Amino acid sequence: MGKWKDEAMENEQGKHSERLAEELGITLDELQELEYNIETDGNKDGMIYGYRVEFDVENCPPGILQRIPSLEDGCRVNLDINWGERPEDED
Repeated sequence: MGKWKDEAMENEQGKHSERLAEELGITLDELQELEYNIETDGNKDGMIYGYRVEFDVENCPPGILQRIPSLEDGCRVNLDINWGERPEDED
């Protein structure tokens, strides 16, 4: 991949991570300490209803997980289908 494309992808991933940290109510630095996967919630026909963040609790600092108000069963957060599609704040 070209350098410009790599930088653009890194920038997009950074924005994605910032949005996720904001949604979870933690800082970006705290998010980077967590091990997690983002999964889709949907049906067998491929219709997506939302997203789910599944944390690897064995490899996450418990103090950070405890600060996430929407944490369910100590290991997951359900996200709205549109959570990552917010327009950027304009300067």
